[in-house]
Formats: sequence, structure tokens, C-alpha cells
Amino acid sequence: MSISSQSAREESRSLAGSPPLLTKRPYRSKKIQPCDLCRARKVACTMEIGAASCSLCSRKALSCTFQSHPKAKSRPDNRPTTRTPQEPDHVALKIRFLARTGVASSEPTPTHLWFNQTMNMKGHTCFYAGVSGDQGPDLLRHLNFNERDIFGNSSWSAWRVYPHVHDPVYFTIFPESNLDPHCDMYHNSKIEQMLGPFVPGLVDLYYTYVHPSYPLLEPKEELLGRIEGGQVRSSLLSCVYHLAIHFWTKSTELRQQAIPHHLDFWNDIFVALTIETRTPNLDTIRGLLLYMQLPSRFVKEPNKPGQWPLSCLLAGVAQDLGLHIDPSDWRIPPAERKARRILWWAVHAHITWTAHFLGRPSNLSSMSSDVKPLVVDDFTDESLMIHLGHLASARVFIAFSNLSCILEDVLRRLCTTTSTEHEHRLSSSTAAQEIWERMFDFKEKMDALIVDLPESGSVLSLRIAYHTVELSIWRAELREAHRPSGETSQLMVQTIREMLQILVRLQRSAEEGFWLSCR
Repeated sequence: MSISSQSAREESRSLAGSPPLLTKRPYRSKKIQPCDLCRARKVACTMEIGAASCSLCSRKALSCTFQSHPKAKSRPDNRPTTRTPQEPDHVALKIRFLARTGVASSEPTPTHLWFNQTMNMKGHTCFYAGVSGDQGPDLLRHLNFNERDIFGNSSWSAWRVYPHVHDPVYFTIFPESNLDPHCDMYHNSKIEQMLGPFVPGLVDLYYTYVHPSYPLLEPKEELLGRIEGGQVRSSLLSCVYHLAIHFWTKSTELRQQAIPHHLDFWNDIFVALTIETRTPNLDTIRGLLLYMQLPSRFVKEPNKPGQWPLSCLLAGVAQDLGLHIDPSDWRIPPAERKARRILWWAVHAHITWTAHFLGRPSNLSSMSSDVKPLVVDDFTDESLMIHLGHLASARVFIAFSNLSCILEDVLRRLCTTTSTEHEHRLSSSTAAQEIWERMFDFKEKMDALIVDLPESGSVLSLRIAYHTVELSIWRAELREAHRPSGETSQLMVQTIREMLQILVRLQRSAEEGFWLSCR
């Protein structure tokens, strides 16, 4: 630009209210502002030599004006807030990936069409999201949950069952079609073909003789309704019918007919249950527990083949479903909260006693669970009522679960590899004293509980279980003693005699009730 043209531009800008320019305008200089028209069009403001206006204003026969100013750009606020904390890059990437997974799939279905606020959603499986997992609470808490605490759709969803500020609980929900499921899980045609006419009678037998001692299922009317609706998996139905058939002659309706040949289902149940662990629900837990209570087909040894591996499988499925987390404050139906608590303590008791009998280290510990002990309210119906005939059996089951906690302490402190080493024997002796104090307290409560109860199979097996724990503590004390104690030996002999007498009475009552094989 020449000196004359620069002077002309300075004069033009001075007349328009812009400060005079003393030096040549550098490239993209902010001191020389473009005219209002060029700023609005976002084009370069260029002026010909000797012209009073820029080229754009000259073409439009206008004079350059300089009244507008550039918009002030606000500086980005990078400070983290309490509502939306600043996440690392890898967390933001993971959230974007989950968001894409939740909405980008083949024909996804909105959650309001299938989500029913329970863990039993046919076609979908819920998995507990643990703290250390790749889809844990630290990640899932950043998702945009709706008013039902759900995010995503039928392809992938996250469910916030406990929206606590510090310790929320989340589940991830997957369609069963993505989990390699067993296609015949709910196809009961084979069972109905063989046992269909006897279903009402078999269910009555189960709830009369099995359920009082092992209250794993919902009330009878609800189970029958689910059976009619095709909502019960065939493996669980087979276990229920197998256990009920052992009391076939107790039914006035069924005793006149031949017992169906039901043993063909044995291997089918095992195969179905192992495949169902890919898509587990509460019925899978019930099926595994009942399957391990079925009498052996061929009694060749005292322990069932594969009992411990199957028990470990049970523990894994229970933790997949989050049974080890207390559900008291979860946003799920009250009946499901009660069922989860009962099933957890049933799993805990089964694994603890099986580990004791087989000499295995228990794979469940009190440090990995916060489920509160059972109470009578856990066995009540929707109106918080309980049948008078079920009250006694519920209290016995509660006592058995409490005794299982003492046995877990025995296994952990007196029967592990480290507890039997020489340098740990002093601490083991102290542990035995603490366990005896718990046993004395339990004995008082047990005696007060069963004093007015009839001598049923569940009551007798509870007494045998108590004496079994006694013998286990004495065995640990004798193992650590340099010289056997005469008093301890006499107490053990006396306890064994009492157990033999109870076993004789238990054999008589076995025809009138059901008692657990893990006892």
C-alpha cells in the first residue's frame, strides 16, 4: 500500500470514529478494524489506492462505518465441579463407547417396553457391576439415567438399583441372545408330556414336605402362576418334581397311580443348569441348590461326584447376580429383596457345610458380603403375614444360617493351612475360645427355639449340625495339643452318642419331611 492510500484510509477511519493509524497495517493486525459490513460478511476489508471506502462498500455504493466491535470470547472453565467432575481422557472415551453401545445396535428396543424394575426379565440378564470391573460404579455414575434409574436400551443397559451418593449399586443388562443361551430354557414340553397330569399334586407335595425345610421358592400360588405363564425354566421345574416324587405315596391323589419314570431327566438337568449359568437369574440359583439336594442315583461313596466344583459354580453365579450385596434399600419389589436375602444365606450355608465335609477351603468369606442376617420378616408375604405352620420352619432355617456363620469362622480360623502351622497355634487357641463363646450363646437360643417344636426332620438336623460344629472345634483343639485331653475326649464321645440317637429318630422322621443333604 502506498503512502497516499494509507493516508486516505487513516482519514476515512478518522471521519468514521476510528483512531488514526500511524503505521502500516501488519497481517491480521487487531489495531486496524474492518468495517461493519466486512465484519458481518466475515471477509477481508481491502481498500484500493485513493479510495475512501473499501472494495466491498464501494461495490455497494456505501461508506465504511466502524461502529461494531468483535464479540468477546469467554474463556473456557476447566475447573472441575461437584456435579460434573473432571474425568481423565480414558474415562470420557469409555463413557462415549458405552453411550454408543447403548443406542447403536440392530433394532434396539426402548427400555420402557421391556424393563420391569425386577431382576427377572425374560430375554434379558442382569449382572452385578463390581467396583474393580471395567464397567464399575466409577464409570457408570456418569451416565444420564432416566427417572427409572435406567440408561440404554435392549442392546445394553445400565441399571442403578441403589442411587446412593457414595456407594451406589449398578447392574448391567444384556439381551440373552448375546450371551450364547440355552434355547430350550423355558421349553417344558418334555416335562409336561411325562408329568403334566401330575403337576398340581407334585407341587402340593413339594410345598408340604420340602419347602418348609428349604424355603427357596415363592408362595405356591405364585409358582403355579409362573408355570402356567411359561416363566419357570425347565431345570428348576425338573428339580421341584424330582424332589416331590420321593413323597409320591403321601398323596391321596397320586398314590393310586404308577410313579413316572423320571430318572431320564437327571443328566438333562445338569446340562441345562451349567448352560444357564451364562444367563443366570434367581431361578438358576434355586435350581442349582435343589439339584445338589437330589438323592444320588447310585450310592457308591458318601460324597457325590463333582459336588465341590458344582458348589463353586454356585458361588460364582450368586456373585454374578450380586447376592452378596445387601438389597435392603434397593429399588426393587419387596418380595425380590426378601428372596435375594434368603437365597444368599442358602448359598452361604450350602458352600460352608460342603467345604467342611469335603475338607476344602470355603470360597466365601464374611469380608466379601454385607448381607444382614435373616429375620422372620424375610419369610412374610406382601401383607407382612406368615402362615403359622411356616413360622417354626422359618425360625429353624434362620438358626441354621446363623450356625453356618459360626462354622465359617471355624473353617477360617482353625482349619486352614496357616492355622495348623506351629507358629499360629497360640492364636488358634485364642480363636477357639472366642468361637466357644459364640457356640454357648447359640445353644441357649437354639434350646429356647426348639423346646416347643415338634421333633421334625429340620429340627433334628439342626441339632446334628450343632454337634457337628462342636466336634470340629474339639478336633482342632486335639490337633494342636501336645497331649490329648481326657476331658475333651470324653465330651467328644458323649456328643457322638447323642448324635447317633438323633440319627435313629431322624431316620423315622425322614419319611415325614425333608432334610438337607449338606447337613
